[in-house]
Amino acid sequence: MRALRTVSLFFLVALVVYSAIVLFPWSGPRRGYRALFIATIHGVYGRFGSAGLVRCEKRDIDAIDDINIYLGKRIGKRIGETPVAVSTARLGYAPLAFLVALVVATPVSWGRKWRSLAWGLVFVETFVVVRSGLLIAYWFGSPGDVRIYAPGEVSGWIIATAYELLAHAPGASFLIPTLVWVAVSWRADDVRKLLENVRFPKKSASVAD
Repeated sequence: MRALRTVSLFFLVALVVYSAIVLFPWSGPRRGYRALFIATIHGVYGRFGSAGLVRCEKRDIDAIDDINIYLGKRIGKRIGETPVAVSTARLGYAPLAFLVALVVATPVSWGRKWRSLAWGLVFVETFVVVRSGLLIAYWFGSPGDVRIYAPGEVSGWIIATAYELLAHAPGASFLIPTLVWVAVSWRADDVRKLLENVRFPKKSASVAD
């Protein structure tokens, strides 16, 4: 029963914290994260290969897609651009919020929580940078006015599969933070203590005929 109460409390706290971060209209943190997201895109992917250019513009913070990512193709001295509307909340804010909720709900000391949170945010933000790069690479390789490369059969399949699993699929926003949470928050000792509190039902003795 103790283990059941611990697990139930964990899920309840995680749900409350995640809902408070994501569902409530906290425009300040969302604007701050959007600024970080844009700065990261410009710093990491501003120049994409020899011909690709990437820049972002803000949209309404309350819109589902709150920024435009402009894909530019250098053609001589001219640059052609195509905008793609994306959601920084879906790509980055939600995964980070989910990690924070899991770490806060974990029944360990606050000292361990802060350390787990620091490392976890680094790893999840790295995932956000990678998934953003997959989006951009996929768009630049797709047929259109700003196509800058034509992937081969194998590389095209790899990029398309990674795009679908890590960048496009909503489940990645929860699966990756969960794996990071397990890696940064849990120790072998924690699992052992949790299992010690689990009481499995004993098998009833069989009566011989």
